[in-house]
Amino acid sequence: MEKRAADVVRRGRFNLLCWFSRLAVLCQCAFALNEEGQLLLEWKQGLEDMDNFLDDWNPNDATPCLWAGVYCNQKSISAINFTGFNSLASPLTSETFGRFSNLRVLNVGNTNPYGDFPRDIVNCSKLVSLNLSWTYIWGNVPADISNLRLLQHMDLSYAYFNGTLVNTIGNLRKLRTLSLQCNYFGGSVPESISSLKKFEVLTLGINMWTGKFPSSIFTLPNLGLLMGDDKLDMMPMPDLTYWVNMGELRLYNVNLAQALFPMGVKRMSNLVVLQLSGCNLTGPIPEFLHNLTHLEVIDLDRNSLSGDVPDVFGGMTNLKDFSVQCNQARDPLPAPQSLPRGYCGDYLSFNNLTGEIPPSIAEWKEVHEIRFNDNQIAGTTPYDLGTMSVLRFVDFGTNNLEGVIPPNLCRGNELTYFSLKNNKLTGKIPATYDVCTSLEVLIFSENQLEGPVRGGLWGGTRMSKMMLNDSNLNGTIAATIGLAMNLSLLFIENNSFEGQIPPEIGKTVLSKLRAHSNDLDDALPDQVKNFINLTELSLGRNRFSGTIPPVISNCRQPV
Repeated sequence: MEKRAADVVRRGRFNLLCWFSRLAVLCQCAFALNEEGQLLLEWKQGLEDMDNFLDDWNPNDATPCLWAGVYCNQKSISAINFTGFNSLASPLTSETFGRFSNLRVLNVGNTNPYGDFPRDIVNCSKLVSLNLSWTYIWGNVPADISNLRLLQHMDLSYAYFNGTLVNTIGNLRKLRTLSLQCNYFGGSVPESISSLKKFEVLTLGINMWTGKFPSSIFTLPNLGLLMGDDKLDMMPMPDLTYWVNMGELRLYNVNLAQALFPMGVKRMSNLVVLQLSGCNLTGPIPEFLHNLTHLEVIDLDRNSLSGDVPDVFGGMTNLKDFSVQCNQARDPLPAPQSLPRGYCGDYLSFNNLTGEIPPSIAEWKEVHEIRFNDNQIAGTTPYDLGTMSVLRFVDFGTNNLEGVIPPNLCRGNELTYFSLKNNKLTGKIPATYDVCTSLEVLIFSENQLEGPVRGGLWGGTRMSKMMLNDSNLNGTIAATIGLAMNLSLLFIENNSFEGQIPPEIGKTVLSKLRAHSNDLDDALPDQVKNFINLTELSLGRNRFSGTIPPVISNCRQPV
């Protein structure tokens, strides 16, 4: 009897233990995911994730800390970073992201969220970095953004924000970077920004600002990058003496009222990028720039700078790009030794430069782009140019150059743009360009060349524009033109081309064809019916027979 009672008690205890174990398992399943994870899953239900970036968001996990794009500290979300998740599309709902009390980083840049500025983000009092750039988010930045007292970096660039920039932004005393370019912000740039003494980066370009740019911003001692455009009124020319730490100064189309070159730049010993393009600057190009030895980019395009290009830049070993296009620079082309050999690009077009191109320019090993077009440069193009460097863009157009076309410019087979138009060049097109498969734009028009165009050049698979007009060329249009399936523009008028226009031309995507004033004959091929985007067709003064095919009427655009 006692034994049976003991067995009953043991079985009861065992059953009770099993019941509690099952209850514990049930409770664990019911409460597996914490509140922050549940908030993210609720948000996920309303988004499109075409590339399945968030497939590992498992509701059976205890926390979301191992999920894609989620980072935790002490099992609480501290960072959400969706960089590279560019197929996500969803409203950035305030009721979700505004409830992460320990969130320090929110980065949805270069994804596809849309909707109003998520206002409850201002409740994330520990937020240090906010990136909403390259998104479809619109609306005003709320005044209580100043609640984010720890915020150091805010990037709202390349989005759809509008309205005025709130004055309370001056309360973000820890803010170091503010990127607002390419939006619809209007009104004045708030004066309160000048109270942000730790400010390092301010980008404001491509907005709808009005009013005067606060001069007090020019006293910020740590500002290292400023970018602005023609919507910023900076007249009179500001004092730049405080900006000794400036690393990048990018002003384009800012009217500085025909000011001389700002002398404050000479104190910017850390300057890496100097862009003052379209700023209406006058006077000479200052020689003191060569003392700024960290400079990698000098862009002074579209001003009224005059005089010689200084010959003292040779000591600037870090300089890679130097551009003074569309100015009034004059006198001889600067010697190669006056410019550093670490060059990637040289942009001197649309000036009044004279003299000849020194043969030693061929020794520039790192140069990839040369733009000397629209000057008064004479002499010959150095024969060895291209043997020591891999060129991608070459424009010597509209000068007074003579001699033959240098044969080695496409030696690295990376040349995409090549223009020698409007010079006095003679001789044949070198055979080396017959195998230059990288060419996309070729302009040899208005020269005194001779001979045929080889089949490989007609059939460039990447060629989109070919202009050979007014150059005394002859021969036939090769059937290999059918390989140029990207060719949209072909100007070969005023030459001596002969024979038939090959039917293979119908494989191109020509929208403009000028072939008048040649010796072309036979009938126009029916394949021109494929030119559905044709807007210009000029074939007069040839020896064609027959009639213009009626299939041209299939073209969508007028001819």
